[in-house]
Amino acid sequence: SDVDGKVSTMGGKVNIENVTGNVDGSSMGGKVTIKNLKRRDGGSIGKEVHISTMGGPIDLDTAPNGVNVSTMGGDITINSADKFVKAKTMGGDITIGKVNGSVKATTMGGDVEVTETGTGDEKDIELSSMGGDITLTVPANFSMDVETTLKYTRKHEGDYSIHSDFDLNQTTTKEWDTKNGDDRKTITGTGTFNGGKNKVHVSTINGNIY
Repeated sequence: SDVDGKVSTMGGKVNIENVTGNVDGSSMGGKVTIKNLKRRDGGSIGKEVHISTMGGPIDLDTAPNGVNVSTMGGDITINSADKFVKAKTMGGDITIGKVNGSVKATTMGGDVEVTETGTGDEKDIELSSMGGDITLTVPANFSMDVETTLKYTRKHEGDYSIHSDFDLNQTTTKEWDTKNGDDRKTITGTGTFNGGKNKVHVSTINGNIY
C-alpha cells in the first residue's frame, strides 16, 4: 500500500508490512510488527516511526527516518535505523541491529545491545538498564566522549565489570552507598577518543558493560 495514517487496537496484534508512506501503530496489549516500511519516492524526508504498546514486544525491520518506540512490558527489536532511535521498555531486552544516528535506549529490567555504524557528529548515545548487561559496538574511528557507570549491590561484589576495547580510565568507589536501598558501589569508566564529538553515556545496575 501507499498510504499515510495510524492503526491501533485495544488488545491485539498490529502488523504493518510492505507499506510506503507515514504509518504509526499502537496496541494496548499486543505485539507490534513493522516490516518493509519505506519513505515515499525514495527521496522524501518522511516522518519518524511511532510505535507503542501497553503490554507486548515491538519488532521493527527498518526506520530510515528515525524511530520512537515504547512498551510497558516486552522486548524491543530494531534491525536497522537512520537519524535516531528512542526506545523504552519497562521490562524487556532492547536490541538495535544497526543504527546510523543518535540512540537513547532505556529498560527497567533487561539487556541492551546496540551497534552504531555511523561516524561524524550528532550521534550521541545514551543506554541504561536497571538490571542487565549492556553491549555497545561502535566504529574504531568513532568520535566520542565516554562515561560508563556500573553500580553493584553488596551481595554481587566482584560479579560484574566494564570490558572495553577502548582504554577507559576506571575507578571504583571505596565506600558503600547506603542511601538508595541496597548498599552499592560504583565503577566508573571514562575516556575521550577521536576528538570526543559525541557524548556516550552507559549505565547499569548489577550487569556487565561491554
